[in-house]
Amino acid sequence: MEQEWGLQARRMEDINGHGAAAHRHDGYTIIWVEEGQGKHYIDFEAYEVRGRQIFLLAPEQMHRLEIRGPHRGSVLQFTPDFLMFTGLSEAFLIEEGLFPDFGHEPLTASQAFEAAAPHLVQLIFYETSQPAPRGKALCGALLKAFLLLLLRLRGQQGEDGPPSPGNRAQAIVCDFRNLLNSEHLYKHKVSEYAEALHLSPDYLNEVLRAATGKTAKALIQQRLIAEAQRQALHTDCTLQEITYHLGFKAPAHFSKFFKKHTGMTFLAYRSHLRQLYGMR
Repeated sequence: MEQEWGLQARRMEDINGHGAAAHRHDGYTIIWVEEGQGKHYIDFEAYEVRGRQIFLLAPEQMHRLEIRGPHRGSVLQFTPDFLMFTGLSEAFLIEEGLFPDFGHEPLTASQAFEAAAPHLVQLIFYETSQPAPRGKALCGALLKAFLLLLLRLRGQQGEDGPPSPGNRAQAIVCDFRNLLNSEHLYKHKVSEYAEALHLSPDYLNEVLRAATGKTAKALIQQRLIAEAQRQALHTDCTLQEITYHLGFKAPAHFSKFFKKHTGMTFLAYRSHLRQLYGMR
């Protein structure tokens, strides 16, 4: 039952439409596939579904889940506003990188996670199934515990995330990611980000390479390509319109950049994406 106050819990086996056209959600989505096989298309990447996986989707990410045969799992969805009942902030989720908005692999459930998480999810299901939900605070506490379990699991599996609190590298990585999310349409050069963060370009690259395995330039380009792909899929804007939206000076420059990173022209890629996601 969908709750107007911002938290929804469903069983995967009760959801109709696996394999339907791609869609996106306004809030955060956690898909815990306990058993099942298939593919999960998130934005522009295809991930194998093989069970014991947790997929974490940020708001507005496009996805399509194809499950073959018997399956079992849970889907939790919550709005940014519901976070007030957890005691966590949206800034915290962004800084911790728990819901990356592009380029991430699903988590694999550990034995410790599987021992604790089902009890939390079962209680969330119970509370949200009531005709008149009584416990926003209780559900918030349960969701907070579940999110903290996911953070610990992510840390155990070596996913990219901020280093330990108080570490200068932690602050730099978080500040760069936040700046990239807000300024990628206007800043394309490493030097611009370094200047904004009061760092030298070489030091910024050194920190990012150590934390993520990628240079600042690679992360900037990855973010631009992700935005271009989303524009290709979700809008009917022309190549010229998207060129200027992304901050490129000329369509020829953008076209060369896009083909270098995708291996396809923009129009060919748009056609490919819409066919992949079952869109006209």
